[in-house]
Amino acid sequence: MPRYSFKVTNCGYDHPELIQDLPDKLAAHRQGVAMFADLARGITKDMHPDSEWQITIADESGKPVYKIRLHCESL
Repeated sequence: MPRYSFKVTNCGYDHPELIQDLPDKLAAHRQGVAMFADLARGITKDMHPDSEWQITIADESGKPVYKIRLHCESL
C-alpha cells in the first residue's frame, strides 16, 4: 500500500509530518481534507491578517501531490 506524508505549516511553523499508508492518491486527498477540517476549527480563531495555514500531501518519493491552504489576506 502506498505511503503518504501530511505536513502542516502555519505562519511559518512546520509541525511534525504524519505518515499514513493509504490505498491511493484519492484516499490521501480525502484524508488531507478531513485533517484540514479538524484542525481548521482550532486555528481560525487565532488567524490574523496576512497569515497562511496549509497541509502539503506528498507521495512516497516526497513529491507533493496536493496542497490545501487557508490564507487570510489584507486587501
